Amino acid sequence: MAFKRPGSTVGGTSVLTRAVLALASIVAAIGFTTVATAAPAAAAGPCGSSYAQVGHYPIKSSSFGTVGYIDVYWSSTTQRNCAVMDSVGVSRGFARYKMALIYPSSSPREADIDAGDFKYYAGPVYTPRGYNMSGECITVKGAVKMPDGSAPDRQLSNVHCG
Repeated sequence: MAFKRPGSTVGGTSVLTRAVLALASIVAAIGFTTVATAAPAAAAGPCGSSYAQVGHYPIKSSSFGTVGYIDVYWSSTTQRNCAVMDSVGVSRGFARYKMALIYPSSSPREADIDAGDFKYYAGPVYTPRGYNMSGECITVKGAVKMPDGSAPDRQLSNVHCG
């Protein structure tokens, strides 16, 4: 059989129409099924799906203004806190020293720290596993190094006492 251009006819029906009808019959034979998709779940935060944000604290520099935030999260499921230091402004997107630290205020030895040359944030860091924080206070700290070499930081002690 010779190749026929779209728009040409074979037996009174266009080649394109015949191709569409052939494809439709193949799809029907296979059993085309519409797949329903579920609505997207609420996005999990940086600490996990059971954590809700309970604090948002700016880290300020006298030269650069607000350079980052310490975000604190709580999970009633795990009975733990979590923190992330997120940079903004001139330090965001550049691999510079960033640090996030958290610990139960009554037990500094149980500190969790994430520090290094990161582009965007440090953390998440968590209070100790198996340590019920529902009746405890936390201490959190965040720092970020600036282009001029300064490293503004902020520490909050005895906060989010549960």
